[in-house]
Amino acid sequence: RWDVYFPARSALRGVVGHTSVVMSIFDSSGRLSIVNVMLVFGGILDNKELSNDLLVIAPSLMFWYVGNVTGVKPPARVFHSAVIYNGKTMYIFGGLSGPNYTEVLSDTWSVEWQPFETSELKDPWICHNKSEETPPARYGHTAVEIYDSNLSAHIMVIFGGTNGTVVFADVWKFVFTTGQWHKMNVFGTRFPTLYGHTAVILGPLMVVVGGCTQPPNSSITADVPFPRCPSDSLTNQTFYLHLLDGYWNELQTLGGVPRYLHTTLVHKGVLLTYGGFNGSFSIYGRAQFLNPGCNLGQGGHFSKGTCTDCRIGSYSDTSGPDCVKCSALFTTGSTASISDANCS
Repeated sequence: RWDVYFPARSALRGVVGHTSVVMSIFDSSGRLSIVNVMLVFGGILDNKELSNDLLVIAPSLMFWYVGNVTGVKPPARVFHSAVIYNGKTMYIFGGLSGPNYTEVLSDTWSVEWQPFETSELKDPWICHNKSEETPPARYGHTAVEIYDSNLSAHIMVIFGGTNGTVVFADVWKFVFTTGQWHKMNVFGTRFPTLYGHTAVILGPLMVVVGGCTQPPNSSITADVPFPRCPSDSLTNQTFYLHLLDGYWNELQTLGGVPRYLHTTLVHKGVLLTYGGFNGSFSIYGRAQFLNPGCNLGQGGHFSKGTCTDCRIGSYSDTSGPDCVKCSALFTTGSTASISDANCS
């Protein structure tokens, strides 16, 4: 059941296009507290102004406050991305800024906060501007956090987005320990070009759901505070990128609804998608879930990133982990066969 959240202080302000992460709270000795908080940054407020406030919400304590930050702050922005690293440091990238929402950003900032030790922090924000290369400015992209065994480091991965004219298909890695960006070399038969999509981590895979494939057909304004996707450019496709080998593929699915600016989360290997805009620019109130498996003609475990085409002489007509051998004296004409009818 959904309950209305009544914080102990005055009412929360309306906001759209913000980001939020869950942060773990540590005491002065470095021990993990039992209290987790949600850290909210940016967005367009109900007075149509852009925000660069840090809003700290502790649901279990029915408590919230806007952090009293001194020193340099990131520019106010909307439709940026945010991830949490080590449970206590939030990293943001990109977004839209400026009085008319026309300045597209390519900056990277981080903040580490201890909200129950003090509500005031001097110079908490760090701008990471020393990377030799940086992703082009964008908004409407996604960011995820994952451990990269190739680099032996935790990284932030951003994908897609738009600058209002171009929709991006590139993938970039940001290494937290070095502050360096690296463009990822990717390959595959299908390359998604999207903004307004969602991305989640499932094992070594980044799974991308929905989104818009063409640039917005109007500018973002205070009255229309979101990028308007051409109605014929929405997708219901699901793609996945193996973040260790850089291989893109499309996941074969049925029943998905074209949408963008929705949300997706993963729980015990199952994807749950909710909300967003549909092709008629109506707000979509339907939730859908997907238990992903390997495509037909493949064997392996999707959540482990081990899906591979069935060999010649075998087939798979389900999303299960095993390819089935053809009967004796029969074989298939190619790999990735999807039915025993391919055995002859």
